[in-house]
Amino acid sequence: MAKTADRNLLRKVPPLRFGEGEDITLCGALASALQATRGERVQVYDDAAAGSGIAFQLRIDDRWDPDTVSPHAPDTTTRAAASVGLRADVVEPPFDDELRELVWERIVESVEADLPPLARGLMQLPEFGVITGYDVHDKVLFARTYADHGDDPSRVLFADAFAGERPATAVFLDRGPRLEDVALAREAARRAVEVSAPATREVDGVKLFQGEAAFRAWIEALAADVPGREAAQRAFVDHARRVFLHGGRRAAARFLRRIRRAFPDRVGADLIRAAEAYGYVADECEKIGVRPFDASVVARFIDPGQRRGWMHALERAVEREREAVVALTSVSPSL
Repeated sequence: MAKTADRNLLRKVPPLRFGEGEDITLCGALASALQATRGERVQVYDDAAAGSGIAFQLRIDDRWDPDTVSPHAPDTTTRAAASVGLRADVVEPPFDDELRELVWERIVESVEADLPPLARGLMQLPEFGVITGYDVHDKVLFARTYADHGDDPSRVLFADAFAGERPATAVFLDRGPRLEDVALAREAARRAVEVSAPATREVDGVKLFQGEAAFRAWIEALAADVPGREAAQRAFVDHARRVFLHGGRRAAARFLRRIRRAFPDRVGADLIRAAEAYGYVADECEKIGVRPFDASVVARFIDPGQRRGWMHALERAVEREREAVVALTSVSPSL
């Protein structure tokens, strides 16, 4: 840690990068925030994803809006933090001058306490990042984001981050009690069944699909012609959905394999069955591609043959998702 009277930078908070297995940005940011004081990085990521239900979720819309891909509602953020022994205080815009000053003071306090806050919307990015330091001169923040170049944190003016037309959302963290594996497994299984239930609803004129309904809507959208002017956006959103699905199901599989040791063999067998099914879904995503987005992703998306291949992979994934949900539904009463 480099520290002076008016500057503090937590150097033990590692970078955030897409394509390295932690692409659910809320969970990746939580894991990075805890890195300085707790070393179980992968377990933190998996516990946050599973306990919040994110690991088992798929929600898409009919407008190809990237903002719907990864859950970021305050209650989801609170559950993810609670799953790793943290209490989260989500402070959303708008901010008046007094509240903005309180946000600055809490950032300073949090960094001083070696528990850096998260923020969603830094540099106008839709992802979560971690505020790792500050400098009172010109009110500068240092942050780890998924758009960083190299290993050094980004430098952001506090006014740019928390003022203007699109201020960031701050998430302040406090240490709380950690859930035992049995309690965390019970909560994860309940949420897995809940968020996997097929559902279609309309919000402000936008159709939202959940569970198997989301898979079906995704497959139907891939079968349609791709308008030339929208090809790049649709390719980006399709890729973002696939990366999210891969990250969630891989975390679900790891989590279920780990916590099954806390249960009798009969229950453990069902947990392993669900883990294997989710692992298969993650494998299907890897075959199509989950590396960082680039121009080649657009080229493949435009090709009807490539889209058909992904449609068939999603059809296979639906069957495995059903297996996982059946296993978790049967085991839930025993947890």
